[in-house]
Amino acid sequence: MKCPKCGHTQVNDVECTACGIIFSKFQQRKDRITKQGNSTSSSSTKKKTWLLITGALLLGIAGGKFLFSDHQKTGLQSTRQEIHNDRIDSPSIEEFQPNKNSKFFHDQREASSNLSGLSKEIAANFPSNNDIEKAQNATVYIKTPWGSGSGFFIDELGHIISNRHVVQFDQGKLNRLRKEVEDLRNNLADEEKNLAYYRNELKLIRDKGQKERFLRQIENREKNYSKYFDLHETLKQQLSELDEASTRDEIKVVSIDGHEFNAEIVSMSDNRDLVLLRIYAEDTPYLSAANSPLNFAQGQKVYTIGNPAGLKHTVTSGIISGFRSIEGKNMIQTDAPINPGNSGGPLIDERGRIIGVNTMIMKDTEGIGFAIPIQEVYKDFSYYLSDN
Repeated sequence: MKCPKCGHTQVNDVECTACGIIFSKFQQRKDRITKQGNSTSSSSTKKKTWLLITGALLLGIAGGKFLFSDHQKTGLQSTRQEIHNDRIDSPSIEEFQPNKNSKFFHDQREASSNLSGLSKEIAANFPSNNDIEKAQNATVYIKTPWGSGSGFFIDELGHIISNRHVVQFDQGKLNRLRKEVEDLRNNLADEEKNLAYYRNELKLIRDKGQKERFLRQIENREKNYSKYFDLHETLKQQLSELDEASTRDEIKVVSIDGHEFNAEIVSMSDNRDLVLLRIYAEDTPYLSAANSPLNFAQGQKVYTIGNPAGLKHTVTSGIISGFRSIEGKNMIQTDAPINPGNSGGPLIDERGRIIGVNTMIMKDTEGIGFAIPIQEVYKDFSYYLSDN
């Protein structure tokens, strides 16, 4: 065998015939040195773990994934198209319309001649084949400087219902993001000190094997530092964008035919996640209310219309799963998909009548969404609306 200390090659595997070391004792001493080195780095390892946890939390915030709120998208949208296991990430998608030269479209255009204002324009360009498509024409895409969501016309006067969180900037979330950025900066500063300490310690180590292991630890720390330094820079940019956005209050409403309107806030509910907006347009298409959804049976088929992931005026379906009271407020539970961008959109029945306002999903679940019953909307905004 080869002596681990002097490199002498021999048959004796107990002690070296050249330098005289006892192999077993030499190994024990080596193990003690390694253990001491690991102990020295234990406190910094805890800091590293904390740093990793902080980074993971920040990644969640950077994606804008907040419980009960899907409008807090903070930019930095990916322009790459990646396909993994049949999933497409941030593809380039364009919309197209069916054949407008067909007899069906011609007949629908003729029918729209009895309408006026925005209702006539939309019906001419987007003739509805059924009650769901007719309801779709009454939904809108809502844009703010800090995110987006959905809404729908509630009367012909241009009044629009949506969620309050779609149009109201959440200063609390901005403050939490600011604190996370500051915490990450402080931890990066601590890690800089740790790396400087370990680099100095490396110079004092004489054992080649231990030095190699110590060097690998430093390299891993440097990689993690670089990773979270880049994350910190990204979040600083996002924070800057949100700081700027928070000083602006413009709200844009886009109808299904692409027309963009400036919207004003008429009223915000004090009790529920609801807002009443208005655009200045004549004879807007609107959704009529269904009978009280509390009279509907579980299993009743329903549809949602919204703008998930920016895919405007998307229709999905499901059923009424139940009726719940959340913090003392009546809610409709549904398994119809409610994705980021659906907030504020309508939950409708098969006849296209409004049942509720899609509001939130339960965190870490699939198929558990909630909508505010439409009767609550009329109750909160009774001064401005009449129950139709």
